[in-house]
Amino acid sequence: MGCDSLKKCGKGSLPDPDLEIGLSVLAWEDNQILENKLSKKLPIIFESSEDEYKSLNQKLAHCTNNNYLILYKFKNKINPFKNKIENQEFLKTYKKNYIFWIERMEKIKLNEFLNFYNKKYTENEKPLIGIYSDNLNEIQNFNEELKSHSLKLQVVENHFSLLYRQSDESGILEYCKKNNIFFFADNALEGGALSGKYNSQNLMPEDSKEGKIFNPQIEKIDLLNGELQGLAKKRNAKISQIPISWTIQQNAIPIIKVNEVENNNEINELIKAGDINLEESEMAGLERNIDMCNIDVNSSLKKEINNY
Repeated sequence: MGCDSLKKCGKGSLPDPDLEIGLSVLAWEDNQILENKLSKKLPIIFESSEDEYKSLNQKLAHCTNNNYLILYKFKNKINPFKNKIENQEFLKTYKKNYIFWIERMEKIKLNEFLNFYNKKYTENEKPLIGIYSDNLNEIQNFNEELKSHSLKLQVVENHFSLLYRQSDESGILEYCKKNNIFFFADNALEGGALSGKYNSQNLMPEDSKEGKIFNPQIEKIDLLNGELQGLAKKRNAKISQIPISWTIQQNAIPIIKVNEVENNNEINELIKAGDINLEESEMAGLERNIDMCNIDVNSSLKKEINNY
């Protein structure tokens, strides 16, 4: 893991006055406890930065289905023991749980941090501990390190979609399932490439990362839309609902970026995707046909770690 063996910090002292880690906040409005919200029926996660929360709240204002969570991601790393994040305006109306993203473990004093974490929080109020990683060995090693502190890894986030299934092929999804770790599927709609909105007559924004990746392959996106449309028509569904339903049936929680939805109607449609149960033969056929479209997803451009 590359972590130095450090002396345990004293109770009440900061583990490191300059320690900064990635932070997200899971927020929701209904009365369910988080474990029920995440476990009984996998929800949709709508992702927003602290600057975008007003826009997202407006889109959620008339949502008729509450099976969603909001994932507020802080743009910059912070010291959670120095910053009073509870006072942020966009957190005041929601139930919430913080996710500490422990990244680049060789660069932070992990042992010292986890000792302090155990002392600061009671069992019922501990924030979730997560990692954004596409490396199974790194995830396994990190979880073992947490176990040595009587903790466990609770969230893994990674780029995962119908177009980019590396987390399934590498065994990450299976590991998460066996160890009761929630898997967040970042880029579940590939920035809109899987939404059915974009085609040769309606290109993606040229200055966006997605536009740079997918516009040169727009004829392949047309083929992709055709494959999704065929199954959507059979299921009386919208094109965008099919890849979200597929993601949920991989035991993954899809993350939708706030700029990927235009209004509450689209939000309601995406949430309802969880009610569509694709048959195994339908999913296998969909994967096979989409692979034949031969769309190149450049993960080095698409992987957004938000400075974790």
